[in-house]
Amino acid sequence: MMIWVGADVSKAKVNVAFERAPGRWPFKVFANTPQTAVELIAYVSDRASEPLAALHVVMEATGVYHERWVTALFDAGAQVSVANPYPVRQFANGMGCLNKTDGVDAKALARYGQLKQPVPWTPPPPEIRVLSALISRLKAV
Repeated sequence: MMIWVGADVSKAKVNVAFERAPGRWPFKVFANTPQTAVELIAYVSDRASEPLAALHVVMEATGVYHERWVTALFDAGAQVSVANPYPVRQFANGMGCLNKTDGVDAKALARYGQLKQPVPWTPPPPEIRVLSALISRLKAV
């Protein structure tokens, strides 16, 4: 059984929600660091009692903020999907989630994953990652 986890990523924190049992949605806030991606995996695995291969995290593309998490989760062995924020927001509106809070967004991302089953993300080759980091650094200078 696939466990769909919604992760609403911002600069400082990541809000996470997943359906533990029908109608039961645990919600937790993590700091936005690559190390806490491992904490997320442990948190969900402990509560869902499913193997890591059954974990699929859905998050929105949020500029540079989601990149650390998506890479760390992929490297840890979880499946990850990066969704376009506009269709996810439209999906949430269609499901009756008119509020725009971190918890609602995390739950909407998990539901989006369950129903739409987005394609899992794969990282770019290492040389592309290095080149992107150099270009980002150049722009910062």
